[in-house]
Amino acid sequence: MESDLELKLEGRQQAADAGETLQEKRFRFDQAIISGTDFIQSPAQISLDIVLTALGQEDITITKTSKLRARSYYDNRIKPLVQEGKNVLVVAHTNPIASIMSHIEGQSVEKFEGKWENVALIVYDFNSAGQFKRAIYDPKGDVITTV
Repeated sequence: MESDLELKLEGRQQAADAGETLQEKRFRFDQAIISGTDFIQSPAQISLDIVLTALGQEDITITKTSKLRARSYYDNRIKPLVQEGKNVLVVAHTNPIASIMSHIEGQSVEKFEGKWENVALIVYDFNSAGQFKRAIYDPKGDVITTV
């Protein structure tokens, strides 16, 4: 059985791998949104810090919220940024990510829950009509699936 320390080290390595993959694929972000509260440093915050360091983007705007699961948060906060042409990095646990994906794709949340490993890179590319292409990569950059 893995110790908490081993899991923490594995998670940090996955975040570092994800940051390197994003750098190699030349991603740049205008804003980051993470799940959590201001009271504790969450795993999402630690992962975000590692990824932004790998990208050399430690100075971008970061919004921390406990409301990522709410459809209104996607509709009122994330979608307008995307419609402005902003590249938004969202770092969260499975349930908020599944919720966001269900809103984007008009599918049930259950379709997206628990389908990918930790630190999967889920990339949406929207055109001007709001249509999207989705690709999911593992932290090392290997394609898991595309739509």
